[in-house]
Amino acid sequence: MSFASKLAGVGRYCLMACLLLMLLLSAALWYVTTDSFQQMVRGRLIAALERATGGRVELSSFHAMPLRFQVEVRNLTIHGKEMTSELPLAHVDNLSAVVNLSSALGARLEFHSLTLDHPVVHVIFYPDGSTNQPAPKQQASADLTQLFSTLIDRLEVRRGELVMQDRQVPFEFFSNDVSARLNYSFLHRRYSGDAAVGKVETQFNGYRPVAWSGQSVFSIDSSGLQIQSLTAASGNSTLQARGTITDFSDPVFQGSYQLTLNLQQAGAIIRQAQLKAGTLEIQGAGSWSNKTFGTEGVFDLRDASWQDRNMNAKNAAAEGNFHFDPEKIQLSRVEGRLLRGNFSSEAEILDWQAFGKGAGKVKKEPRGTVRMQVKDLSVGDLLASTGSRFRSVGNLRLAGNLSGSSEMRWRGSLDNAEITASMNVTAPSRVVPGQTPLTANVRLAYHARLSSLEIVDLTANTAATQLRASGSLANSATSVRLSFASTDIREWQPIMSLVLTSGVPVNVHGRATFNGTAIGALSNLTIAGRVQLQDFDAAFGQDASSPPFHVDMLGTDLQVSSRNLNLRDGILQSGGTTLKLDGSVGLTGWNVTQASPMRLRLDIENAEAGELAAQFATDVRLTGRINAHLELAGTKSNPQAKGSLNWVNASVQDYRFDSVTADGTLDGTQLGFSNVELLRGQSRINAHGTYDLATKTFQINLAGTNFSLAELAPLQRSRVKLTGALDFTADVAGSRLRPDVNARLHVRGLKFKDEPAGDYWLDAVTHGDDAHLNGHSDFKTAQLIINGDVHLREQWPARIDLNFSRLDVDPFIESYLRSHITGHSSLAGNLVLEGPLRDPDHLIITGNLSELNAEVEKIKLHNGGPLQFSLSNKTLNINSFRIVGDSTNFSAVGAVQLTGERKLDVQMRGEIGLELVHSYDPDLSGSGRIKIESSLNGTLGSPLVHGTLQIENASLADITLPSALSALNGTLIFNQNQVTIQSLTAQTGGGSVSFGGHAELVGRQVNFDLKANADSVRLRYPPGVSSTATTTLQWSGSTAGSLLSGDVTVIKLGVTPGFDFGAYLQKTVQQSSLPQSDPVLNKIRLDLHVTTTPELQMQTNVIRLRGDADLRVRGNAAKPVLLGRAEPFRMSILKPPLGSRTMTLLCRSTVLPIARNLVIVPSRRCRPTTSSDCSRSAERVKNRPCCSRAASPLLASRPQRRCWLQR
Repeated sequence: MSFASKLAGVGRYCLMACLLLMLLLSAALWYVTTDSFQQMVRGRLIAALERATGGRVELSSFHAMPLRFQVEVRNLTIHGKEMTSELPLAHVDNLSAVVNLSSALGARLEFHSLTLDHPVVHVIFYPDGSTNQPAPKQQASADLTQLFSTLIDRLEVRRGELVMQDRQVPFEFFSNDVSARLNYSFLHRRYSGDAAVGKVETQFNGYRPVAWSGQSVFSIDSSGLQIQSLTAASGNSTLQARGTITDFSDPVFQGSYQLTLNLQQAGAIIRQAQLKAGTLEIQGAGSWSNKTFGTEGVFDLRDASWQDRNMNAKNAAAEGNFHFDPEKIQLSRVEGRLLRGNFSSEAEILDWQAFGKGAGKVKKEPRGTVRMQVKDLSVGDLLASTGSRFRSVGNLRLAGNLSGSSEMRWRGSLDNAEITASMNVTAPSRVVPGQTPLTANVRLAYHARLSSLEIVDLTANTAATQLRASGSLANSATSVRLSFASTDIREWQPIMSLVLTSGVPVNVHGRATFNGTAIGALSNLTIAGRVQLQDFDAAFGQDASSPPFHVDMLGTDLQVSSRNLNLRDGILQSGGTTLKLDGSVGLTGWNVTQASPMRLRLDIENAEAGELAAQFATDVRLTGRINAHLELAGTKSNPQAKGSLNWVNASVQDYRFDSVTADGTLDGTQLGFSNVELLRGQSRINAHGTYDLATKTFQINLAGTNFSLAELAPLQRSRVKLTGALDFTADVAGSRLRPDVNARLHVRGLKFKDEPAGDYWLDAVTHGDDAHLNGHSDFKTAQLIINGDVHLREQWPARIDLNFSRLDVDPFIESYLRSHITGHSSLAGNLVLEGPLRDPDHLIITGNLSELNAEVEKIKLHNGGPLQFSLSNKTLNINSFRIVGDSTNFSAVGAVQLTGERKLDVQMRGEIGLELVHSYDPDLSGSGRIKIESSLNGTLGSPLVHGTLQIENASLADITLPSALSALNGTLIFNQNQVTIQSLTAQTGGGSVSFGGHAELVGRQVNFDLKANADSVRLRYPPGVSSTATTTLQWSGSTAGSLLSGDVTVIKLGVTPGFDFGAYLQKTVQQSSLPQSDPVLNKIRLDLHVTTTPELQMQTNVIRLRGDADLRVRGNAAKPVLLGRAEPFRMSILKPPLGSRTMTLLCRSTVLPIARNLVIVPSRRCRPTTSSDCSRSAERVKNRPCCSRAASPLLASRPQRRCWLQR
């Protein structure tokens, strides 16, 4: 046989063995689930439990789940020595366990989990000291038998009960890592064992679960129970104890203990959240028996904190001794710290077990005494430690040190307590900013059974306040005298806020006083007296931004109790305003309720309306004096009131009324007003209506007559003066969100800038959320119709059509063009407004003007087709715009953004006749045409222009100038912010002129460089002088400063007969000597070079002059300066005084320098000749100097000097 065949045979045997093993295992698993196996195990389990406990065991059923290693036992009962009718020793409704397989063959039984559902343990103590627990059955040759040893990973007990002597204690817990061991000694007949719990979560009825761990060592025999050690820990709390219980028939316990308790954790478990922090340590020893019990020891409390609605105490500490037995509870030698001070105390309660027992059942009644002494307790901390219930007291900023003693005694119950106290407060040596030092003395006694308070003396003082009280409060015949005075009531503002929720004085300059009495018992207290405040500022409005209201005096007699508040002779005075108040208000427990009855009377005299409006932080401007009367009755839930109002010299938003009167009523939630009348001269408004405060609905009827349009504030700001009379009626009903309005407005005698138009009617009707507008005119020739609908919800979407024809727009155009309108202007077309009225930025306006006629400076203009435009998304779109007229044809299309970046995109084209220049300046006249073709881009702030401007055969004249421009032709090119003169020529003064250069706009400044050339141009200036010159000029710079420079060559100069040259020069000098302040001319500097042609001739009817000149014009245009020289070298006197002959003066090297206004004529030599001796040689004549003077003598019409000729 080969090796392979042998290997195959072995494999078959192995496979058959595996199959057989699986079959046996399956059979075993099946057998475990059979009733016979479970009955067998049930019987063995009962026998084992009976052997271990010595009692009789009953077991209803046993189930095993082998694959899960889980067993389940139902209705397990162990009977002890108790009677059949009594509860058994132990019973479990259901026991479920998961067994640890590794411990199944060992001596210890281990469970992954063990769950007991409704376990009940019943322990009975018999008179002989024994219990109902039976003794285990003794095995042969065995002295010490281990009953059981177990380890449980997780133990859970549900709905557990421990019954001891018919006293039931419910409990539930689950625990991890539970181990227990119990041995029994047959020799000593004693149980001994130990138990340890890793983690237990226990919950007693009514409390929160508590997690703890513990361990103990104990032994039990017939004589008693010995606890060698017991240790338990839960969080930061620990318990250590030891002791013994002897004689189960009459058990006696003795032991010692040490407890450390975390108060915050304990408070959470017992549902006392007021315990916030602290640690309590107790060490003591105690005993207990059926006859007596007792314990005593010491305690130490550290860092305790308690917080509830009444108190918020922190960091309290105390230590002392305690004693507790059936006769008394005693605390002694207690000392501690609280509120940054010290205290000591002792307390004793005798016969405390008599509490709660009926009369006759006890021979003695309980009685107790508590004594306490305090020293240097902080008053500020004491006030701050009050809870939310006394929040107003806690906000008092008082500072002081409290010291004193108090004692409380009672007999029977605390309802009979008697308390006496003697306290004093001294001011601290150092005061925190914002606190008020307090000094006080208090001596009082309180009897709880009689509710009697006796104030022997109460005195309290601050820097601004004095408080005095003395007397007793026990019944209606007793009283306490109260006196309060303060010059700064802000110290007590937290308490005042309880009474005056608004309007607490913020700054008292005078005094606040109260003098009165408190009458009756504390349970039925009544306070009566006089309250008075002087010279203070108060804020009675609801807005913190309201200015303070100054009050000169406030006073009233009041009587207040828990049931009623009475005010009598109440008066408030502020300047000329007087407010009077009388009445009563019912109270329930010192509070006003919805059912509180009230009866009040209020009179307001001479109140300033503006001050009242300012107190309520309204933006409406009011003026005038108000007198009002109000009577209020009923309850808070159903008030009844009536009143009247009289308002004189009134104004609302600067719109004045002579008077306003009204009557009003209030019935529950129904507010009514009637006889409302507003008068203003001949204008009148009458109204009446109702308003429901609950449903917030109203019904109002209004009627107004004879209102002048010119007096309406919005129309007064218009450029167009509107006059006329307005009448209106309106019926309004519904709510603020859904009003129903039926209104009609009638404008009578409407005029635009004193031009009569006619009447106009406008109707407005609403139905639910929709409103319809309808208006029509009754003008002579024009017509204006308004028709539209508005949806009164959300943003109020609307569509309104305006149709007009032959509408006179002269007043509107004249408001912008002033006096340039010389004829009638009319307009026809329609406007459509669509969009949300509450959001004007998203309105869409579409316009279509079919007719436009206007006459501007006697130039008639009209539209050359429909003018169409729209306004949407803050952009003006020009769809069609063409204006034609005399020598005018202009059209434009494009878009203009009105907000944001304000972009421009407009194309313009047109022709304009220069005749229109006369419309802007009557001194100008012109002819010819200007053609424009351009596009406008950029923004409104920085526009960019592209295009051309052509001038064809134009002329331009100014009546103030001697010459005009004619044959003016040229082209100007616009490129963004720059304009360039491509070519520009003209004729003037018999010569030609050409212009060139460019200008540029940079921001708000204009930079330019312009040139002008003139050839043989004749200028008749000044009148009587004719000059012909050739010039080359350049003007460059900016609007901040510029320079005019160039050359001027005079080629001809002539003077008309009769021209007085000297008088003209004198007049020029006088004018130039005046100060010049023209800001434009001051910025133009001059640098002109003026020359003449050689041997320039000038002739008058008296002389003929020949010479030349070389001059410089400097300075500025406002005050030019002339510098240079003039050199006459031949002068002929045509009409000499020596006879009929002509005299000629030959002047050599004659120089006339000119500087500012001074002309200096230096020495000269002249040789006269006559016409009779021209053929002869001239006789030399030696001359003396003629003169050297200022210019003014030389400028006289008749020279004031003479030159003598000497031979």
